[in-house]
Amino acid sequence: MIIKLLNKILNKKVVSIKELPARILNKIAFHLQFPPSGFGRYHTTRFIKNASKVYDVSENILLDVGAGHQPYKKIFKNLKYESCDSEDVIKEINYDVLDVKHDFYCNINEKIPRPDNYYNIVLCSEVLEHVYNPKNVLKEINRILKDGGTLIATIPQSCGEHMLPHNYFNYLGPGIEFLLKESKFSTFSIERSSGGFHLLGSVCSKLLNTIFIYNKNIVKRIMLFPFEIVLRIIFYFINFLFFYLDFLDVKKNWTLHYHVIAKK
Repeated sequence: MIIKLLNKILNKKVVSIKELPARILNKIAFHLQFPPSGFGRYHTTRFIKNASKVYDVSENILLDVGAGHQPYKKIFKNLKYESCDSEDVIKEINYDVLDVKHDFYCNINEKIPRPDNYYNIVLCSEVLEHVYNPKNVLKEINRILKDGGTLIATIPQSCGEHMLPHNYFNYLGPGIEFLLKESKFSTFSIERSSGGFHLLGSVCSKLLNTIFIYNKNIVKRIMLFPFEIVLRIIFYFINFLFFYLDFLDVKKNWTLHYHVIAKK
């Protein structure tokens, strides 16, 4: 009964009452990070929101490639939104996509099962690091875009290993430029999302999560939680400082992500 009541208000459903202690502690930890969604998510969300102001118009059709739990669907309210992902990968890495259902499932490394010149926009956010054939993925994206269509992409440089074993590459700007040219995109812009201070803040947050959130022993987690709270409060203020010092890094050679707008 308790689980049913909880699942009416939760996005990520509870299977067993034993999950609750870890879920509560993780929720507290989530609210003790700065910026609130983490450095990486902060930049990607802001970039995609800004892009939506230009491209979210009713006559457009958008495909969100490798959409996971569709975190950006709510941003695009006016256009026709479609999404795809790999059912095999979702099962293999036990990725919780909540109650999301995609329009179709496929291996984008091989083929995206849509006709040529079909979409006005393709959104590809934090996906290219998880594909083993990025050149072919970009060629497929180019193929399904209409002439003059737009690719909106966020691509990591410094994110560490995650979603293993399907985490193959981090990227540098010249490498992204090479792939876009090889995939026949006519024009494109590649911008760095942030500088080294945001990278430091991101690494600090990831280290705390590695120490605490990914510790599967809930008894140890509860015993160490007062220590965790103290550390998270300290790093909250450290990351606050890093956030506003980032303007000092003009070159941004250690950016977290690249933000890409490419035209077919």
